[in-house]
Amino acid sequence: LDYYITSKTIVMGTYDFSIRKFDPGKRAATRSMGGGVRQYMTDRLYFDLKAALDYIVSYDKTAYYKPMFSASLAGELDKRTTATLSFDKQYYTNSYSQDLFDYWQISASFAKQLLARLKFLVSGFYGNGKYIAQGIQDNLFGLNASMEYELTRRAKARITYSFSKTDSDQHSRDYTKNTTYAGLRMEF
Repeated sequence: LDYYITSKTIVMGTYDFSIRKFDPGKRAATRSMGGGVRQYMTDRLYFDLKAALDYIVSYDKTAYYKPMFSASLAGELDKRTTATLSFDKQYYTNSYSQDLFDYWQISASFAKQLLARLKFLVSGFYGNGKYIAQGIQDNLFGLNASMEYELTRRAKARITYSFSKTDSDQHSRDYTKNTTYAGLRMEF
């Protein structure tokens, strides 16, 4: 729910509900209620502040009330360039283990329209998190770079390279991952 106080100030209210279920395995549910504000500092630059209280029923049926916080600064540097800088702090159920992950993350993105049909995008993140039940702590780092070419108004070709790295206090969990992707997107 968004409410425009003025053309430069928007307040937001949110409610989210999600369930994550492992097969075989257990499930966890998260209910989140919060709010925030978007403030335009100029026509091209704004910041968002969001906070919520998450009610999480974990895989072992333990109930948690945990805070969520997000702050971001985003804007158009010029007519062809956009950039975003964000900070997030949250507990969440993840898709890799039946455990809650308490993490924080700093991320940034940059997009540049190089030519009328050619766009360059790059993003990265750094974060740290701890699995509540297992006590495992991970440091996370990643980069993503893409080139997108508009073939027609409804078709785009994209090539992407991604790098991610996890350093854990459990050395058997350390890994580095390199991924390349090429694809075509059609809009109807």
